[in-house]
Amino acid sequence: MRLLRHLKCAVFLFLAGAGVAQSPGGDPARTPTPEPPPLYDARTGTWTKGAAPEPTTTTRFAGHLIGESFDRWIAINQIDLPEICGPHSKKDHRMDFKTTCSNLTALRSGETGQCPTEDSSHGRIDWFFANSHVGGANMEVFLDSFSAPSSAREQVAFLQELYGPPTKLDTVHNSNAFGGTWDTIEAYWELPDGATVFGIEHLSFNSTGPSRTFLVAVSAANAKSKTVARPKNPYGPQ
Repeated sequence: MRLLRHLKCAVFLFLAGAGVAQSPGGDPARTPTPEPPPLYDARTGTWTKGAAPEPTTTTRFAGHLIGESFDRWIAINQIDLPEICGPHSKKDHRMDFKTTCSNLTALRSGETGQCPTEDSSHGRIDWFFANSHVGGANMEVFLDSFSAPSSAREQVAFLQELYGPPTKLDTVHNSNAFGGTWDTIEAYWELPDGATVFGIEHLSFNSTGPSRTFLVAVSAANAKSKTVARPKNPYGPQ
């Protein structure tokens, strides 16, 4: 099992009773150990017999399919959900097993939420889930890193290797109240399976000087189709 120290998942609008059993005292009780997920062989890209069908999406990001099932996601990441939800010694401080079990189980059952992963290859990636599937992912690259300095155009070139030429590529002119001006790059892809990819350069200023980052946001087609209802205008007629 990997990612123990970085596996701090969260469920959005997580209400009592939604995925977590409640004890008589009102505190969340230990979630029952779930059934083991379907086994997925990342080397061959195949499921064991009787497992869920492959997702129909084709957009890949950091070794995953955007839109893949939660079971596929935890299998590729070698996250052992039954082990996490099992008994642990009080001296085992690798993670908050109780909370992680509850949140992972809720995400697996269809709740909406987020779960970050972190490794030496990709750094930190924030994965977003809805309806038991990967709805999208965010990844931030620090362009001024001493170990691997980069530029926004180089990051766009990396994305272009995966997704082809961007649907839209803009140079944005920025300024601040002190008269400073600078340009940043924004790229956008609309992919054949309906997924979208944004690449946005950001420049911030702090006590040590300017800092540049490049944010990549990938969304599945069904994720961007869900909209929040607009609230009623409080200043209009009743």
